[in-house]
Formats: sequence, C-alpha cells, structure tokens
Amino acid sequence: GIFRHQRRRPFSAEIGLPYQAGKSHQMISSSTGGSNDYKAAMKYKSSYLSLTNACMLVITCLDKEQDWNVLELVLHKVLSVLQNKALISRYQHSIAKFMLPLAALTDKSKGYPENLYNTPTGFSRSEFHNRVFPVLAALAPYSEYLEPSVQQMLIRCLEMGLLNRECNRICIMALTACTLEMKSTMYNLIPEVLLNLSKISATKNIAIPMLEYLSTLIRLPEVFSSFTDTHYMSVFAIALPFTNPLKFDPYVVAFAHHVIIMWFLKCRPTFRPNFVRFII
Repeated sequence: GIFRHQRRRPFSAEIGLPYQAGKSHQMISSSTGGSNDYKAAMKYKSSYLSLTNACMLVITCLDKEQDWNVLELVLHKVLSVLQNKALISRYQHSIAKFMLPLAALTDKSKGYPENLYNTPTGFSRSEFHNRVFPVLAALAPYSEYLEPSVQQMLIRCLEMGLLNRECNRICIMALTACTLEMKSTMYNLIPEVLLNLSKISATKNIAIPMLEYLSTLIRLPEVFSSFTDTHYMSVFAIALPFTNPLKFDPYVVAFAHHVIIMWFLKCRPTFRPNFVRFII
C-alpha cells in the first residue's frame, strides 16, 4: 500500500530511548542506570506504527474535516512533515494523494472557509488561504513524483495564491522551484503565469522573489523558447516597477536593471526597437 513504512521500537522525542509498550509515555532516563537501563529497555515488546494508515487518515482529514481547530493543526503538521523530503520521497507517486484535497481547499466552489465551524470571529478567506498555500508550496520539490496533470494543478493553485498579499511571496518562490523542476509543464503554462505575475502590485515584500524568478527563467531556454513579443513585454512590465529608487533600496533597483538588460539582450533583434520605447 502507499506510505508503507513501519518503525520498530519507537523512540522518545526527548531522550531517544525506547518506551515500554503498554505503558503510556513511560520513558527511561539516560541519567539513571546508564547502559543497564538501555539493555533492559531492549527486552520490551516492539511496537509498530503504520505510516500508511497514518498518512491515509491525514489525507482523509484534509478532504473531509470541517472543524477548523482540527484542520488548522493538520495543515501545520503536514507542512512540517513535507519538509522532510528524505522521509516522504520514499513514497514516490503516492505523494500526489496529498495534492487533491489541498487543491480542493482553494476551490471556491467547495465552499471554504464558509463551511467550516469553530473558526475565529471575522475569519476571512485570506486567513484561510494563508494556512493552505504554504502546504501547497511545500509540494514543489516533489515534482519528479507528480504526473503532468498534477503538476499543472499545483501550478494553477499557486497562481491563485498570487492574489493573496500575505502569501504571494511564498507562492512566487514555489513557482520558481516549479519552473526549475517542471520545465515541460511550465513551458505550456508560462504565458498565464507571467500574466498573473504582472497583475501583482510591486512591493518590497515580493521584490527579491519576483526578480529572482525572472532571473532564473532567463536561464531556462527550454521554458521560454516560444516567447513572442507579448511575453517579453510581460517580463519588462513585471521588472520595470522595481527600478524606482524612491520606493526600493539600491540592491533591488540594480537587480531590476540587470534583469531588464539580460532579457533585452535575450530577445530577438526585431523586437528591440519597440521594447526600447516601452522601457524608456
């Protein structure tokens, strides 16, 4: 089954010694008894933790749970677990099972967050998305285990996150990872990604991630090889606001000029006269 992993002799989070099966939370102190206590502990019966069942319960919770107190806790813990790629990557294509319920949480037709209870007073959609999109962003490094259709779903969900000012920074960083690791999928979606990026107001919070995205993209000709003059214009439209020295620090301004120059040199010579008038 998926997430097939069992661990013998569960270890205490505090001291790293086995606990006695059948006695809840009974720990063996390393400071009393030393190696004799450890040898005695090894005689206790082994306990088994099925991560397959645990992960399936988490996926079911993401799909069905409507108690916000529970769902918020699960989202927070799933984010922490996904950061342990050494553990999660062993499950390979089964990782996609996390994607479907997470994508549903961003779908307006599903009624979130209005259909949740135990939510704080005045709980908004933006606050709800602030908990969901970081988890989606954490799936970007697992692109090799996601089918192209799932990759497209992930990228489009991250595009929705660009509309949220409080989490658009992490979504831009996740899109950078997707561009690096999902080149064939991003090749088809890059026009709409650029269009959505151009709609974001230029702020100090997203300045560096945005310019890093454009700087990374220029090094991936397999993604932008089919660019037309409209696509190049979108790149310049994204980068130009960051050249304002009254709003941004010298590093950001210099970075923005560097990005503009590099993209100008990369475009076809026949496009350049029109771009000069637009940039100046």
